[in-house]
Amino acid sequence: MEILNKSGNFDAKEIFKVLNGSCETMKQNAGSKFDVCGYMLVEKENADGEATRVLFIKATTGVIFSGSSATARGDFEAMVAAFGEPTDENPIRDVVIVEKPTNKGRTCLRLDIG
Repeated sequence: MEILNKSGNFDAKEIFKVLNGSCETMKQNAGSKFDVCGYMLVEKENADGEATRVLFIKATTGVIFSGSSATARGDFEAMVAAFGEPTDENPIRDVVIVEKPTNKGRTCLRLDIG
């Protein structure tokens, strides 16, 4: 697993949780609303041996959510571009995990401002 990018406010314990998969999943928390104070983007090998990127977002409550949705990752990158890098002092407020159907009948995860 390789850390590609991260905000500066992850402590050693949080990085350990991320690297060992001890986080809440975005899919299981669809509908949740929270303020984001940090993030980490990692690349890891999936079950098929292919590299996949996983986004971890840290809420001001200390909960870390993870997801591999390219759509949610793009949404988050747009939020960072619009609001700036999230920090403890300047979080991105009212982020919502949204589950939406695709044109092909599947569901995808999005991040929105609620």
